[in-house]
Amino acid sequence: MKKVYQKLWICVSVIALSFTLIACTKIKDKASVISEKTLNKVTSQFISEIPYFKEEKGKIFCSYEVLGISEKSNEVTQYLDVLAQEYYIENGELKEGTTGAYPVVITIKREGKDYNVQSYKLSKELEKTDAIKILPKSIQKKVLSDEYKNSQNDRTKKGTLQRIEKAKKYFEID
Repeated sequence: MKKVYQKLWICVSVIALSFTLIACTKIKDKASVISEKTLNKVTSQFISEIPYFKEEKGKIFCSYEVLGISEKSNEVTQYLDVLAQEYYIENGELKEGTTGAYPVVITIKREGKDYNVQSYKLSKELEKTDAIKILPKSIQKKVLSDEYKNSQNDRTKKGTLQRIEKAKKYFEID
């Protein structure tokens, strides 16, 4: 009988330790295992290659906001709010096409001297409460908060300026 209690105690201890390790994965604002410059470079390049929607007339350009970051040894997972906008040229002018906002989760891993995207998740759900289910609960709460919603106009303006600059450079217009 004593051995049964010992085995039960070991199982309970292992389960408790597992939950503790999972709970200790903290969501941060910045990464510590990858420089911010490198992380931005890898992220910007990768999010511009994700097929958000079919391009109708032009090219898709993206801007993003980092909602949070979690880390494990040489791996960083970013939780992003991505704004994708199609731009095209019509009569010599830059025009906007299809647009969309997407929650994206990307995991970047260091492999030698390089950093590569290991995986990503993109939600194309139309309803925001369904779309953000790919994000951790703490970030879902942040995205649904009044504070986040109230700051959306500023984030949208900043992102629009970034996307327009990228589009102008791509289409070689002033």
